Amino acid sequence: GGGGGGGKKGSKAARARQRKEEEERERERRIGETRAKAGPSLREEELKRLSAALAPHELRLHEIAADGHCLYRSIAHQLAAGDEASALDFRHCRRLAAEYIRSHADDFLPFLLAEHDFSDGLLESYCSQVELSSEWGGQLEITAIAHASRRCIAVHSADAPLLLTGAEYEGNGPRLQLAYHRHYYGLGEHYNALVPAD
Repeated sequence: GGGGGGGKKGSKAARARQRKEEEERERERRIGETRAKAGPSLREEELKRLSAALAPHELRLHEIAADGHCLYRSIAHQLAAGDEASALDFRHCRRLAAEYIRSHADDFLPFLLAEHDFSDGLLESYCSQVELSSEWGGQLEITAIAHASRRCIAVHSADAPLLLTGAEYEGNGPRLQLAYHRHYYGLGEHYNALVPAD
């Protein structure tokens, strides 16, 4: 027999990782197909309105993969801007959000209860999902990351006023600039990072 019980566990984890990567590639392929079929519909109209809203701020889109991690990838992109050696990635941002929500449960539980039935493990279950899944994030996670990183997060969209979260941290560095799209992909909502327009 070879090498004890560790080999099986490693190969099982590797298979699980490979299966997850294949699922994400398939999801991206479906998104691409949906996008190709969408044509100049709601997406194109939304992009025109968003571009007009971004022009006065001298910002443009920096496209982020649509894989369920788009909010976290967009924030990691912004946190790492200007730091080529940065090790920040979407996992770091997911962990940051989950840890902040856990440590400030009283601030977040009322919002969770508005969307979920109460259970003893609700907060931990939600935080585990934030930290370990590819479930997309929204305003709760933006709020958690703004406070955890002590940075102002600005969310631009085509159909709503600029949303600033963590405005009290404006002096701690440049705003983390995001674009929120309702119609970017046919399969749902999406976040992109924003960069200075050339």
